[in-house]
Amino acid sequence: MKKKIAIYANGWGADNLSLFLRGIEHYLSAKDVDLFTFLSYGSYSMSAGDEHAENQVFEIVDIDRFDGAIVFSNGLNNTECAEKIVRSALDANVPVVSLGLRFHGANFVNVNSYIGMRELSRHLVHDHHVRNVVFIAGNKGNSDSESRLSAVSEALEEVGGRVSEIHYTNWATDRTIKLIDSEYNTVDKLPDAFVCANDYLALAVCSELEKLGIRVPEDVKVTGFDGISDGRTFYPSISTVVQDYYVQGEACAEIIYKKIETASMAPTERLITSTFLGGESCGCDMCRNSRLDRDNACRKYYLNRAEKVFFDGHLTNMENALFSCPNIKMVSASMTGYFAVDNFVEGDTFSIIMEESYATSIYNEEAPLTRGRFSDVLKPVVAIYDGEELHLDSFNRNDIIPGYKESDKMRNFFFLPIHNDEVLYGYFIIENIISRIEDFSLDVYRRTIRDALDKYRQNMRLEYLNQKLMELYTRDSLTGLYNRFGYESLAVPMFKNAVSQKKSLAVVFIDINRMKSINDTFGHLQGDLAIRTIASAISVGTPAEWIAIRYGGDEYLIIGECDDENIVKKLVSDMETSIKTQVSRMSLPFDLKASCGYIMTDPESSATLSEYIKRADDIMYEHKKRTYEDEHYTR
Repeated sequence: MKKKIAIYANGWGADNLSLFLRGIEHYLSAKDVDLFTFLSYGSYSMSAGDEHAENQVFEIVDIDRFDGAIVFSNGLNNTECAEKIVRSALDANVPVVSLGLRFHGANFVNVNSYIGMRELSRHLVHDHHVRNVVFIAGNKGNSDSESRLSAVSEALEEVGGRVSEIHYTNWATDRTIKLIDSEYNTVDKLPDAFVCANDYLALAVCSELEKLGIRVPEDVKVTGFDGISDGRTFYPSISTVVQDYYVQGEACAEIIYKKIETASMAPTERLITSTFLGGESCGCDMCRNSRLDRDNACRKYYLNRAEKVFFDGHLTNMENALFSCPNIKMVSASMTGYFAVDNFVEGDTFSIIMEESYATSIYNEEAPLTRGRFSDVLKPVVAIYDGEELHLDSFNRNDIIPGYKESDKMRNFFFLPIHNDEVLYGYFIIENIISRIEDFSLDVYRRTIRDALDKYRQNMRLEYLNQKLMELYTRDSLTGLYNRFGYESLAVPMFKNAVSQKKSLAVVFIDINRMKSINDTFGHLQGDLAIRTIASAISVGTPAEWIAIRYGGDEYLIIGECDDENIVKKLVSDMETSIKTQVSRMSLPFDLKASCGYIMTDPESSATLSEYIKRADDIMYEHKKRTYEDEHYTR
């Protein structure tokens, strides 16, 4: 049986994560293993509820369903979350390796970022004579950020320099841009160098300084950390420290695989060295061939642009397929059909698994939306595995993937949550998308699915509320049948449509016998009961596609498409039987009957609906008259 290894990661460190995952896949490619990557895009800028919902992806499948686990701990942007995953694995006796953060009892892989940062810092101090540094940090207390700060501070102290300011940005580039714009917007306010805790922050610093007319590295030097691809092709290329995440991925994969094979829970640790890589942003344009990196990026530009056109078109078509569904029950068939034909992004294996509450809450105001954690049983809206469409009424989250079966190759399935702030809608499963993590198109894709499903739900909810509001206008409060407004908005258009299509309608007019006598003798409450009783019989006997109307006080109208008079005769007969049945059960103090008259419309006639109703009314009156004569009743 194939071994199953879970990977827990955050998608914002796209370059690092992509290399890390490729390293894992490379080591395990020839092993009898499948990978299941649970990917969050949680960040410090999110609300607490939003981040909590995003990180619920890590709890979709109970960790004891896996043979081993790899946690990209220092990239999760949430130490408590990383510790919770690791502790869950240890409690379930599942071997687990943590990258970047050490937890008691867990395997540990880390990069000695201090060594590379020390090398970068000494380069600034001794080769560029930097003495005054502003440190652009991540979040306060983050071990990586603090280690990098420590290396810079120590190198400066050796020569009498100092870190003059530390700015904590929570790794957010927008905060960094605002910081530069407000505090370092002229040359006289600049330090010798901005040392940034990662390359993304360094790119933000360089970009904003350029807008302000400040030159890098001539006016101020800027360095980063990580060695991401954008930093290599940017001008000026970012001086940085390279942590080989590919090697880290291989190391994590090797450790966890050996622990699974030997059934060992004894922790192992491995330390990997980081290295300084100079670039143009500190004035070292000869340290590497930045021109070659840019040339290679330019060669890919056209293909990337063309791919983006197809990608954007696919997202638009996907949204159109969803929004074309007239009701929630049609979504599964429509979207499954769409993805079966157009799977440009999704490939042959793709699922969208939704909470039942997503649909039920549209039509039931008291149905709670899902918060806190995913339900055990959910609804597969789309389930395609290796090109086969699966039609499932329900799915248990611990079954991992709809239709999952082992194959002779290693596979990596990615799980991403769908939610609106703290409300959980569901999640989707997709395969082979590392390149889309790398270029952030997966982030665009997941937000498009989230926003489309949220908008569709809002549209369906609004349509439902509009229908309810319309019913208040079109429904008679006493009987529940349509009222005169319903007649105008439904019956009249039905008649006009029948005329245009040369179709015949049945027009049935019904009136309660002796209604005035019932009111005068037994009171209006009993009169209302009589009106409701007849209406109930009419409602039960009227075909679903026909329209039943309380036309006046004790007058009713039934209209429906029909070209067979025998159908109308049976409808009237069944209704009379239903009235007798209901009356006999109710033990009413009065005799309750109704008279009916009907007419078939002529598609070739120019008569109006009002004229047909008048004719049906006249026929009804003749029937009532004969009934009264037979019963020797006088008004």
